[in-house]
Amino acid sequence: KRQDQYSIGDKVEINGVEGTVEQISMRTTTVRSMSGELYFIPNGEIRIIRNFARGVFSPASIHLRVKSSQLHQAMAVLNRLIADYGQFDHLVDVPRIVSEDGVIGSDVELTLLAKAEYGFGVEARHQLIEYIDAHLTQSDIEINA
Repeated sequence: KRQDQYSIGDKVEINGVEGTVEQISMRTTTVRSMSGELYFIPNGEIRIIRNFARGVFSPASIHLRVKSSQLHQAMAVLNRLIADYGQFDHLVDVPRIVSEDGVIGSDVELTLLAKAEYGFGVEARHQLIEYIDAHLTQSDIEINA
């Protein structure tokens, strides 16, 4: 039984098929893929459902690698961004800075964990990248690949 896990119009992935739900009947769910194919999925075969339309936020995180010798200055730039995160459209929470691997060598990899309103992750990430790039460049901090 489906138990209201998706509705007509939701963007979903069902059993590996990604698309928009067009029809739901007692026996089948019809999904239209992004390239136009129409899939008829027997409801009794549905095991895994990923519903893109039911999210509460979209990720807008940024990963960057800076020289260890410039870590203090880079953290200052990121902390200024965090202090005034309200200037960014669509962010729903205060971003956090983490070092995912916890390794300090010649470079340090940092992640700015950011959450945007659902469906606006790309736009929020773009604003964050522009801010970080401009302010790191202004402070003569190199971003390494």
